[in-house]
Amino acid sequence: MNKTDKTVNEKRWRARKRKELAKTLLRAIATVGVITVASTSPYFLLKLLRSIFGDRKDKKKESVLTRTLHYLREKKFITIEEKDGKISMILSEKGKCKAQEYDFDEMALPRKRRWDGKWHIVIFDIAHKKKGAREALREKFRELGMIMLQKSVWVWPYECRNEIQMIQNTFDLDANEVNYMVADYIEEERKLRKHFNL
Repeated sequence: MNKTDKTVNEKRWRARKRKELAKTLLRAIATVGVITVASTSPYFLLKLLRSIFGDRKDKKKESVLTRTLHYLREKKFITIEEKDGKISMILSEKGKCKAQEYDFDEMALPRKRRWDGKWHIVIFDIAHKKKGAREALREKFRELGMIMLQKSVWVWPYECRNEIQMIQNTFDLDANEVNYMVADYIEEERKLRKHFNL
């Protein structure tokens, strides 16, 4: 590998790790609201760093942490305040939205070992003026592995009410536009059971 290739690979590695670390930090702060550490003892940050990069201490990896914090603050995803010998990382409203985006992008619908025999159905009726949201909703259902019974009717074999609510909120759709229901029986159920290995 020549010097140019090595430099390019290192830049890609840094960018990838910064993205991973940004996700972890935003999600961690979103969970508790504020993260505060003693400015003389950055134990939490080092622990977080090792959870992503491994136990081995590496100056290059630690520099990624520093750059990531700078990136998050520059983008106004977090604010960093120092007071009374402590450093606090606070999630902004913009940061909350970004953390929700990460959760949304990596969402997966629940699966259980045993099926209770019920079908979880989502029916939507979205106006043409919201065509973009309607198409995005279909694409998200398809991505999650749901089956389309009809053009605006999708089904999943397990409870997924919370996930559907999150999708609904993300696309700014109300209860009149997206309806969640549970059914004991669906015609041609055999095909669905075969598809979902039930």
